[in-house]
Amino acid sequence: MDLQMLQFYGGYLDESSSTSSSMPPMKPHVLFFTDPLGINAVQLHSLARDLASAIPEAAFTFLGDQETLLSLRHATPNIKLISFDHCIPNAEFSAGFFERFLAEGTQIYNRMLRVAALVEGRPVTCVISDAFMWIAESVPDVKMPLWIACYFGFSLAMLAYALTERFLCIYGDDEGPPSSAQQTTQTGERIAIPIDDK
Repeated sequence: MDLQMLQFYGGYLDESSSTSSSMPPMKPHVLFFTDPLGINAVQLHSLARDLASAIPEAAFTFLGDQETLLSLRHATPNIKLISFDHCIPNAEFSAGFFERFLAEGTQIYNRMLRVAALVEGRPVTCVISDAFMWIAESVPDVKMPLWIACYFGFSLAMLAYALTERFLCIYGDDEGPPSSAQQTTQTGERIAIPIDDK
């Protein structure tokens, strides 16, 4: 990915780009964000640092929760680390987390775009996130910038998350007794996992 590629997508969130061809291309603003659990935040931040060093003309915004951001070192001037509350009730990994995440995913993504644009003073032209945040690919009510999903996990990582959720639902957790659960595959298809309480 280079500056020219990012500039190609620069007009996606710029209302004026379609009305005036004489305007100079908007400088790229790349948004990185972590999932609510901060999974693979270090790898994602490392990629952000590499891109920020390679493309000093671009602006980079990295959104994550406060605990995640404190674990990252910051030495690149064109990366802004911004604390962002995903606002998912009981965001720690527990029974029902996937269902809560799916229910709030679109609103979370919309808020991330608005926060990043407000902080940087220009709209987001490219989104880079962990592939776990696949919800970002299909948000219906915003003009989509380029979205790049990075898969840092091991083989069958999503299956591991789904199985962990199933165990929590079967045996219960801090929130209470076992309950029914809905899961999601990597393609976004929602599947029901039957829970046998016996």
